[in-house]
Amino acid sequence: MRRFVIALAAIAALAMPAVVSAQTINTEGLSEAQIIELQAKAADARAGTPAASAQKISQYVEIGKGIGQGLGTAAREMNIAVNDFAKTPVGQVTMALIVFKVAGGKLIGVFGGLLWYSVMIPLWVVFFNKMCFAKRVVIKYHENGKQASKEVIPTDPSDDHIAAYRFFMFLVLAFISVAGFFMLFG
Repeated sequence: MRRFVIALAAIAALAMPAVVSAQTINTEGLSEAQIIELQAKAADARAGTPAASAQKISQYVEIGKGIGQGLGTAAREMNIAVNDFAKTPVGQVTMALIVFKVAGGKLIGVFGGLLWYSVMIPLWVVFFNKMCFAKRVVIKYHENGKQASKEVIPTDPSDDHIAAYRFFMFLVLAFISVAGFFMLFG
């Protein structure tokens, strides 16, 4: 259990974003207007870029608008009020299909990414334990064939093979993390 917690802590450390240090920009040769414009862009970037958040909000508005139009069209075809149609089982299935049509790609990405992480990380932990914390078992037998003693000898961590396995497993973990990130947010 202790190794599992250590492995999870290592995974969490890899998943955290890097801290970005402040950098100074060389402004030699720029006019005063260009320097002011550059400072304004930097201030917008620090503030969270209102233009980008406004664009996100408009995307969400379009998604909601698409869902509402689809539901309204389906209800109109059946000559039923939208609220009454949304309460029926057929209306609920229609609503689910409209939501999937509008936002299905993102939902599949999120569920696929979560499934990827929930399968691949435990597999990685099992293989890491088998390959990098390998132990050699020596069993001695009596002359009559019965087991006399069993000795478990841990491998030397400075062994070149173990170091290569650990480096390889680090690369596999990096691949799993990056692939999962693209599945979730790509």
